[in-house]
Amino acid sequence: MVEKGGKFVALESLLLPQKGGGWCLAVIDIQLLLPIPRTRPDIDDTDRAILQLLYEGFSGKEIGQHIGFSHRTVEHRVERLKQGFGARSLSQLVALSIADGLGSGG
Repeated sequence: MVEKGGKFVALESLLLPQKGGGWCLAVIDIQLLLPIPRTRPDIDDTDRAILQLLYEGFSGKEIGQHIGFSHRTVEHRVERLKQGFGARSLSQLVALSIADGLGSGG
């Protein structure tokens, strides 16, 4: 990932599912532009645990079971994290938090 014009630019190939089954690798590169977080929200240990479980692919309900919170509490915390990072989707939250260094225990 490189910084360009105040945004992160990630270059990846695009893997597309096919109707009859199987996959097709696109011959073009795509650029994913993610805004660089200007301010990092206050992240506590619970938020870090939620982010880690999101990285591992757990659902909100499963995360709640792991950390002892209701899935609604987890959803509210995820929404707060999304606002703090300026993310519009769950996948963008994960990408931005990894880019911010939280993915490596930062």
